[in-house]
Amino acid sequence: MAHSETDEGLNATQVVDGDEKEVLNEEDLLGEGNQHMDWKENEELKLEEMSVRTVEEAANWMVLRNKQIRSPDVHLMIHSIVVQKDVGDAEKVEALKMFAAECPMVAKAVMNGTIQEKEWKAAAEEVKKEVEERLKPKKTVIREPEILIGPRMGIKGKGLLEMREANADGWVDRYDFEQVQTAVFLLTLTVDEEKNKRTGDVIEKLAREVKEVVVCPFRMECTFAEVPVVTETWKRTLMTAANAIWIEPMKCVGAKQMPMITTAPERFKTVKELADFLEAVMPSGGIVEMLKKDLEKEPPSKRSRPSHQNPTTPYSYEGYSEVQEIWLSTCYPLNSSLIVPKDKLKTQIKLQIAHITEQIYPHLVSRVAESIIRLLNDNVQKETSNVTVFHFVGIFKGRHFEPYIENMGHDAWMVTLLDTEQIQKVAQVVDRLSNVPVVPPLESLKHLGVLLARGDFRISMIVEQYLRQASGHLLSDLLSSYLCLLEDDTTDARLGALKALAIFDNPRISKQITYVAEHDTSEDVCRFATSMLRGFEEEVTRI
Repeated sequence: MAHSETDEGLNATQVVDGDEKEVLNEEDLLGEGNQHMDWKENEELKLEEMSVRTVEEAANWMVLRNKQIRSPDVHLMIHSIVVQKDVGDAEKVEALKMFAAECPMVAKAVMNGTIQEKEWKAAAEEVKKEVEERLKPKKTVIREPEILIGPRMGIKGKGLLEMREANADGWVDRYDFEQVQTAVFLLTLTVDEEKNKRTGDVIEKLAREVKEVVVCPFRMECTFAEVPVVTETWKRTLMTAANAIWIEPMKCVGAKQMPMITTAPERFKTVKELADFLEAVMPSGGIVEMLKKDLEKEPPSKRSRPSHQNPTTPYSYEGYSEVQEIWLSTCYPLNSSLIVPKDKLKTQIKLQIAHITEQIYPHLVSRVAESIIRLLNDNVQKETSNVTVFHFVGIFKGRHFEPYIENMGHDAWMVTLLDTEQIQKVAQVVDRLSNVPVVPPLESLKHLGVLLARGDFRISMIVEQYLRQASGHLLSDLLSSYLCLLEDDTTDARLGALKALAIFDNPRISKQITYVAEHDTSEDVCRFATSMLRGFEEEVTRI
């Protein structure tokens, strides 16, 4: 650590980093005589009626301010030992905050914990603690004393929390469990050590947050013969959590006295099914009483119908459980129901689609999420930062969620390769498309058109060969898709669509091309559309 002194004292901007840890000692920060720290050379921190050059002077001035002393001698008073003795932690904290706001050196010293003087160390730690507290993500407060945590169940109810395997890391940190007395954790038995470790970490963290955790095995991804072995493994795992209660999966329950692990349905369709299962397993549990009270409040027509079939909820109907989970996970922390910010929605989309996309394209999760958000950016919503539930559900209507996300992953992969504009990668994509007798996604077709617009002869030949060999329904679909792309926002995409349509050489689209030639905002697009029309006219004349 190198120090440089001036006539007025050690200049903070002249302390440079060395191999050792940087520490601001008393000579750097306070001291006497030439030991005051000049926070910025030849500049001062301006307060109400005067300027100060050190945090010590700022703290002394605050003592005078708090005592409401307004005297012409204030410049003398801030150097008085009497005033210095009255400086407390509150003045020191405020002085450090004021200097840190203007002086990067002081801010760095506070946050790195390198202020070691006993008079100022406590104040610096207090400032650092306040800053770090503000940086912590806000937690969702759970107010129910009894909660149940399980995998995706497709039902809603007070105190029911869903935890997907993909979200396990950091899941506990998203909630404030201070008011929770008991947490019932529905566990899937498996021999997969990695899954067991991840789930065990969640239960261990949860046990530190609540008074009691009841671990209830309800489903198995192992053979029935392996259940005792998995049970022993879990018992050893839970030995470190003194407040964790394990329910034996081989416990006989119900009228037929069947092993508990065999009695739960593959998926609970109603709150009543869940309540009946838990009542057989743990009849005295508070969570059962809570679920029964919720059932009593519901009209009879709802008790026997799955919540995802409730027609009054626009995002809750058969086949849309994943879409519902994304929406509810977004709006629950925001205390909202019909409108959410796009950025919050995008975060939940990434969490929901990760387990689908990561299996094939682990590096494209974010890109697929961005593609879904782009689908929401139509002429109505592209100028707003919020999304309505009706618009969000609309983009998934009539589609099966998982295959749809897989297709978007394939599309993102192809677009990534096409964007490189490398011949081998473009050929790889075109070869894959040639082996699939269906029209590619619109985004892939758009990028193929853009490559045509860019004019690289070798790449254009590869794309042109693919388009020329199309026939039947594929040709019709390609024609319709490129007609749609004539309305794209980007000039390259519209020009590329025209060049693709020119390859098809179909005079029946002359009406649409005429409109483009007369109304498009780009001169290049209008010029190419006009040349296409001349070609159509010559073809008709020749015939």
